[in-house]
Amino acid sequence: MEKKNKIEGQNIINVNVSDPNKVETKGLTKYVSVFKDTFFFISQASFKSILKFFITSTLVIGLIVGGKFFYAAANSKELMDAIVDRINHKNEIYEERSIEIRQDIVTPSIQKELKMLCYTLNADRVFLFELHNGKKSAGGLPFLYADMSYEEVNLERCLEYVAIQFQNVPLTLYKYPNYLFNNRYVYSSVEEIAEIDNAFAKNIVEMGGKYLAITYITIHGKPLGFLCASFHTEPVLSEDVIKEKITNSARILKPLLDLNSQLSIKNKQEEKL
Repeated sequence: MEKKNKIEGQNIINVNVSDPNKVETKGLTKYVSVFKDTFFFISQASFKSILKFFITSTLVIGLIVGGKFFYAAANSKELMDAIVDRINHKNEIYEERSIEIRQDIVTPSIQKELKMLCYTLNADRVFLFELHNGKKSAGGLPFLYADMSYEEVNLERCLEYVAIQFQNVPLTLYKYPNYLFNNRYVYSSVEEIAEIDNAFAKNIVEMGGKYLAITYITIHGKPLGFLCASFHTEPVLSEDVIKEKITNSARILKPLLDLNSQLSIKNKQEEKL
């Protein structure tokens, strides 16, 4: 009895010591279980589902990585300055190339074509108006302007050049340009033009014109300008011949007035070299 009481009076501490090998086995079992579940999912899923899963995962990872990259780039002053400098440099090269095309290719070609047209039609003056958008209204509507950018006169008749007087002409002041755009080609006397737009006809009279043949030039639906032949007396050629010759010239001028067309031609020429 005494021994029994002694044992009961003692504090018994039960310390469980984990077996390291058992813990490792437990962790390994967990990964094996995950692997089995994944393998089971793949084996049971269709090819379409698996492909969709991997594409989605790739996109998510790409967005995360890309987002971190662009965030870092946006906060890097050096990188942003380098990007801005590169864009400005490209714009400068594009501008220089555009000016080079205008000076070396477009202008000589247009001047040659207008001179030929003037004498072929026996016209007194042949000129080209190019359209441009100079500015916008407070409401955001663009104003359409026209410049007489090229002019050839019949030198045998000692006529003066008048192109300098027709720069930045606001087309909203006239009705005839819109009438021309809708008809694409017009051959009229100044009296007939005055019935539609007296202000426009007055400008022709001031240049000495009595008859006018005009064709509108567009490319891919975009208006580029209009080509005109002015006669101070009744033309010798028939209306049909005048129309044929001026519309043929317009076809030649069309790609010359479009920078994208000229860049494409120039790039192809450089590739052959």
